[in-house]
Amino acid sequence: MDLEGLTNESSKKGCDTKDLISVVNELSPFYQGPKEDLKFLETFLHSSEFQQLMKIHSKVQDVPPRDKPNQSLTILHMVLYDLEETYSSDAVCAELYKCLNSVHVHSAIMAYDKILNKDYAPIPIHPGDYKKQEEKDPIITVRVDKEDNEPLGITVKSDSNDNVIISRIIHGKVADRCGILRVGDIIHEINGYSVYGKTIDDIADEMSKLSGTIVFKISSPQEYRLPQPVTYVKALFSYNPDTDADLPCAEAGLLFNKGDILAILNKDDPHWWQAKVYDTAKVGLIPSTKTRERFEYRSTLTMKDTDKRIKRRKPTEVEYSPLNCEIQGGHELATYEEVVKMKPLTLHPRPLILIAPTCHPFSMSEVKFKLIQSDRDKYGQAIMSTTRPPKENEINGRHYHFVQKEEFLRSLQSKQMLDHMEYAGQHIGLSINTIRTVMTSGKTCVLTLSPKTLKIVHYIAELKPYVIFFAAPRRSNAWLNVGLVQEQKDIKRAQQESDEMEARYGQYFDKTIEYVNVEQAFIATQRTVAEELLSKPQWVPSVWSA
Repeated sequence: MDLEGLTNESSKKGCDTKDLISVVNELSPFYQGPKEDLKFLETFLHSSEFQQLMKIHSKVQDVPPRDKPNQSLTILHMVLYDLEETYSSDAVCAELYKCLNSVHVHSAIMAYDKILNKDYAPIPIHPGDYKKQEEKDPIITVRVDKEDNEPLGITVKSDSNDNVIISRIIHGKVADRCGILRVGDIIHEINGYSVYGKTIDDIADEMSKLSGTIVFKISSPQEYRLPQPVTYVKALFSYNPDTDADLPCAEAGLLFNKGDILAILNKDDPHWWQAKVYDTAKVGLIPSTKTRERFEYRSTLTMKDTDKRIKRRKPTEVEYSPLNCEIQGGHELATYEEVVKMKPLTLHPRPLILIAPTCHPFSMSEVKFKLIQSDRDKYGQAIMSTTRPPKENEINGRHYHFVQKEEFLRSLQSKQMLDHMEYAGQHIGLSINTIRTVMTSGKTCVLTLSPKTLKIVHYIAELKPYVIFFAAPRRSNAWLNVGLVQEQKDIKRAQQESDEMEARYGQYFDKTIEYVNVEQAFIATQRTVAEELLSKPQWVPSVWSA
């Protein structure tokens, strides 16, 4: 009797192990080998494990053919990609991501696709020339599908034992989408090609030729770890990878501008992070904080100001905290600021700070006055404190808060005073408590502060200020078109001051508007408050939500 023919025929009918057992019994008298073999075969055919396998085989054979290939694994990768956006802020999403991104789920989904697509081609097995692994680091087979012109998205390195280690996986590329390969995995074979003892250049050359189905033999010596949560940062500098000689591959770099919100996807490499500009698809490499600080520190060694070398502190990790920010000379080493999205605060609106060059014709005091006069129920003013005696007709709490010098100095010492100055032996300043009072009344507190104060208020979490900077017009005819007839030297001075303010304090600006005149600035500010500050979520420093 033809055992293989019986097996095929029985599998089409639903497969009954009784037929197989019957065949074995009929052939037993003719078997000349050890009787233990027949006993083992009979026991195996009667085992529940074998009968379950036969049932699964029968079920698989009954799956009807499909018009289109099933792509459940591709859908799973898309779901994981979407979950990454909320991974860091939602515990449920984090747990779901962990479950769906496990090797077991991927293997089950892959098997599901193969059954529905009737893709039963065996995986080629080639004995590799790799070292024997401990039982805790089993070698597994990973298959990925790659188009001809599609980058694999893997960077490898070798360790002291000549193991080939995955050092980087580019987010969104083929290797990343498979969901199984991890940074730190040891590669033993690629399509039967043993990589042990080969140079990194040889391996990279071999991988560049691959297309179609690629079979990796890997082991994971490190414990399974969750993917890094997505971190959002505000770029405090502009970056062009084409001009960065330190970047290993310019094509892999990510172009971004100062003020862009970046999603940091991977920080495994201490020098180059994987990121994308928020709400865009392209993923690329950006300099890490340390790499950028090292670059800026090197740059300062050659910078000169009035033919003298600028002294700037060596870059260090600085932790800022509210009311603990001393103004220091020199520019800050601007890299990235971690941010989170915050809903509009309508109950206690954020203070509105108006900043502009100090020279004529910029007049933020007039803009502030027009805003408050336009709607006193919506806008409020913080009253300054002073140690001088009140003049005739001045009312305490309306024109100024008249306080004793000792009280003023105590507030100044406890860092509760902003924009402090001393004139003719008397002190004047803005108390944080007066800003707080306007906020709790439900009004938007309008402030016109000196630029150097921005560093302090930026890190006062309870204030959460929104800063609008009115920049000098860039076009020469803009000054004439709006009737701002100025001497050329005055225009140049205004533009220079505007540029210096933006370079030095730009990381604290939420919005920049080109200044035309008081009326235009007033209208632009009203629109910004209505359409953005009180209506849309804003990116704010993460320390505000701590």
